[in-house]
Amino acid sequence: MRTATVTLMVVLLASACSSSAPSGVSLSGEHLSKAADEIAERLIGAGALVNEDAGFELMTEEGFRCAVNRLVEEFGPSDVSDTFSEIAEPEITTTVLVSYVDALYVCGDLRRWTASEAVDEIGAALDVEFDSEFFDCLVEGLSEEKARDFSKQQLSN
Repeated sequence: MRTATVTLMVVLLASACSSSAPSGVSLSGEHLSKAADEIAERLIGAGALVNEDAGFELMTEEGFRCAVNRLVEEFGPSDVSDTFSEIAEPEITTTVLVSYVDALYVCGDLRRWTASEAVDEIGAALDVEFDSEFFDCLVEGLSEEKARDFSKQQLSN
């Protein structure tokens, strides 16, 4: 259960990919394998549902593609697919997920995910709902380095 929760949390990281490769193209310019395309589509589909539930965009389609492209180039489609299918060995899963945080750091804005986690936890503790203004204030107040450190800490717990 913990692995599933961590995987879902990692999938939610970031909001936009500022340096993504075009869809279907790896960072080296080569066409992605069918497996890599399928991984990206699964994450994009899951992310759309999460974005809808959150009421704002935690991760764009381009952000998912950017991050998946980086992972597939680093680990190959098999280890990446196995990780997100929750069938990879624990040490592979941890390594891929930590690299995913790094990829999302490059491709997106981890501050949005961190602020989302904070809003959820604070809201639940106080039994209140916060508006988008409160969320935006949290995002602005976080540094990307602190958000990245928080994300990696969550993976190691």
